[in-house]
Amino acid sequence: MTWEIVAGMLIAIAGTAAGLALLILGLPGIWLFWLAAALFAWWTGFLVVGGWTVLGLFALATAGELLEFYLGVSSAARSRPSWRVLVCTLLGGVVGAMLGAPLLFGLGALPGALLGTFAGAALGVAWEGGAVREMWATGVAAMRGRWRGFLAKLIALCTMGVAFLIALLV
Repeated sequence: MTWEIVAGMLIAIAGTAAGLALLILGLPGIWLFWLAAALFAWWTGFLVVGGWTVLGLFALATAGELLEFYLGVSSAARSRPSWRVLVCTLLGGVVGAMLGAPLLFGLGALPGALLGTFAGAALGVAWEGGAVREMWATGVAAMRGRWRGFLAKLIALCTMGVAFLIALLV
């Protein structure tokens, strides 16, 4: 086994693990992994991992981001389609992640984003004069969607790690 393969395996394993940790902290871990893979490919002259693999990893990272956004927003929109609920859901998730980030050594960012998404969607419904039952249902739907979006992004990151390993070994 050459040093390039060993280094690539380390990048794949450590990059996926670091990406996961960063995703939980609310940071762009998927893009850090892509950057590490792209730099490795460039550094080895695209001989070990080709340009098409780097492009495929970019497509997976982009798909993960888009899925996270779509799933996070569409659940609240299906429950109560309104621009107010949409804006409040997005802002609530961002504010919740920022407020939760200092808790539990950064691990509070994900629960904060989930609770913020819930609160934002519920406030959006309240802004429109909705009943408490509608606020609860829309908030729960938004929080579930945000969770599903996180899981979709996590799956995209793990798929990137596996694809990078396969590209190394083939």
